[in-house]
Amino acid sequence: TWDERRLIVPMRHFITEIIENWSHTESHQTCVVYLYVDFGADITAIRQKYIEFVKEHTLWDGETEPELVAVSISETATELRGTV
Repeated sequence: TWDERRLIVPMRHFITEIIENWSHTESHQTCVVYLYVDFGADITAIRQKYIEFVKEHTLWDGETEPELVAVSISETATELRGTV
């Protein structure tokens, strides 16, 4: 939607109705990157480097702020989720 929320529509609607998509006017898409790091890793430093890397990349849209957050910890690693 216009505020980047997701809209869920039943599949039956797409099968039985004629659809004309006017909503996709640009190539902007939010993507997720997962990083698995050691428990002793400096997450703040990794986050800073990740944001710096994204902002310097030619494919960054310049609008969506990149984020990197810790989402889970397992017996082997800390899982970080980066969005771009």
